[in-house]
Amino acid sequence: MLQIIEREHIDLDKWNALVSSTARNSCFSLSVYLDAVAENWCIVSNDNYSCGIAVPYSKRLGIKCFTTPIFVRYLEWFGHQDNWVTAKEIIEQHFSGGSMQVPKILLNDTNLRYFQTIEVERKLSTQAKRMLSKSKHLTIEEAHNSEYNAVLDIISSELPGKISTLNKNNIAVLKNLVKCLSNQNIVKSLVIRNGNELVAGIILIEFNGVLLYLKGASFEEYKKLGAMYALMNRAIEYAQENKLVFDFGGSSAEGVRRFNLNLGGTDNEYGIFLSDTAPIWFKELKRIKKLWIKK
Repeated sequence: MLQIIEREHIDLDKWNALVSSTARNSCFSLSVYLDAVAENWCIVSNDNYSCGIAVPYSKRLGIKCFTTPIFVRYLEWFGHQDNWVTAKEIIEQHFSGGSMQVPKILLNDTNLRYFQTIEVERKLSTQAKRMLSKSKHLTIEEAHNSEYNAVLDIISSELPGKISTLNKNNIAVLKNLVKCLSNQNIVKSLVIRNGNELVAGIILIEFNGVLLYLKGASFEEYKKLGAMYALMNRAIEYAQENKLVFDFGGSSAEGVRRFNLNLGGTDNEYGIFLSDTAPIWFKELKRIKKLWIKK
């Protein structure tokens, strides 16, 4: 029988085995990943963990709402698809609504977003070929575990202000996430140096037949020289050499999508599971908070 199981009562070995049991299931539902990014999380599963979904949530003034944490594209349902209908009902009964990103197959509506992957052959755009030609003199290396923080420092200096979701708090979450995942030996990083100085780098996660781009950045001078194109292209080549699906991670920004498509990515759809059963007073407080933040 499906039920809510709170984080402290989850059999983590069984849960992580379920997450890993099907090829190409994402790392977003691993316990170590959710521990690093989610304020709170539970699962909907059965006694033998043969199916389930992770449900991150927030709790404010005693009201619990499910959500999708930063650096998580979506939460997957593991196991027989028919059980999702019951799981969805349990989630709606247990929480006062929320917004959670899930694969398209779990939804019947058209509230869709896109992420890009490369699974087979790809075709580079003219723009990508031009930028890769500019970057030919740049040397790409695999970073050591001890250098991940240097890559994260470039991300910290270059991306906040350009990406609205990357504030100081979220950068701290990202650093903690990379630290936790590197302890699991599933993190890779590619970098470009100028002498002994790192000038560009990307963080990748290799898990379950997929190479996932997590985050990356370049100093502006090297970005103009095609550094990000070069790094991502080398990551894609590595994925193809090792028969991995390359996953660009997903972004709602059209400019990022174009960049991914230029490198040969193809669109995949996912959606948003929405519910709103919170008390009226709570909805009003949220509305006022949004207005206050805009000011």
